[in-house]
Amino acid sequence: MLKVGLVGVGFVGTIHACSLKQLQSEGLIDFVGIYDANESRSKDKARKWKVRSFESYEELLKNVDAVILAIPSHVRKEMILRAFDEGKHVFSEKPLARCLEDGEEIIDRLKEERSLKFMVGHVLRYFPEYEMIRDRILSGDLGKIASIRSFRGSAIPSWGEWFRDFKKSGGVILDLAIHEIDFWIWVLGDVENILARSLSFGEKMEYDYAQILLKFKSGAIAHIEGAWVKASSYPFRFMEEVVGTKACIHFDSLSSTPIWIYTEDFSSDYPYDPVPYAKMMRDFILWIEEGKEPRIDPESALKSLDITLRIIRSAVEVKEMKVGDGNG
Repeated sequence: MLKVGLVGVGFVGTIHACSLKQLQSEGLIDFVGIYDANESRSKDKARKWKVRSFESYEELLKNVDAVILAIPSHVRKEMILRAFDEGKHVFSEKPLARCLEDGEEIIDRLKEERSLKFMVGHVLRYFPEYEMIRDRILSGDLGKIASIRSFRGSAIPSWGEWFRDFKKSGGVILDLAIHEIDFWIWVLGDVENILARSLSFGEKMEYDYAQILLKFKSGAIAHIEGAWVKASSYPFRFMEEVVGTKACIHFDSLSSTPIWIYTEDFSSDYPYDPVPYAKMMRDFILWIEEGKEPRIDPESALKSLDITLRIIRSAVEVKEMKVGDGNG
């Protein structure tokens, strides 16, 4: 049975631990143990989850076949490459890396280690409502896609000071809005033009907000908003509106009826089932065990990183960018 370890047991790491416990209960993996730089937190979580708390990353790597990395973006590359050195499969949180050079180094190294599996956690591809949106678009039910409006917002993360340092996190664009950026690239394909504006690029951000306009080669236009709000009571919320020539879809995570589909003849709601993380982790495990291709391949994660960093550059330099014209 595949032995799996988890590195980082903060907010996102805890979510992944729940998925690993579920997969262990199904007999798919052996959730061996965890490592966190905060030793007391690691031991507390280990007792709760009934797994081993390792004293170092190196010790964990010696005892597993695959590692799940729920760690800050700016330290990710070194830990991924170290796992590759030890011949371990790796699942890493998004984004792939903090800068394009690090992302390219990871992918280049992966090409030398063809027996190893590497997956980046672009989890939106597994959310059932987003699965439905993609299926409706690709089936042609909505007609030709004209426009998209996306919003994703929350209180600025309180579980790590590194989020507030733009150099480390990339701000709300790289950490939060990348969810929508990746999803729409996955669904609509290549981006042609980029225009973005953002508020915060400092070391001690109290909030951040970004507006992003993407023109796809398909002709579709996407308007994406990302928000880190100062008020800690602000609820986590994400919304999507997709307008096609035949029908429209509206989704709001805070609505009692989250998804509505509108056509010329009728409107209807759609059931909502928030169980994406375990599904994503199962995809990773089955890729290792059975060779079943997952929805997230390493090259697509690199592409999403590339476009997102171009968006950040557009915001920092306050200018429009054409993809592929040397402005990346």
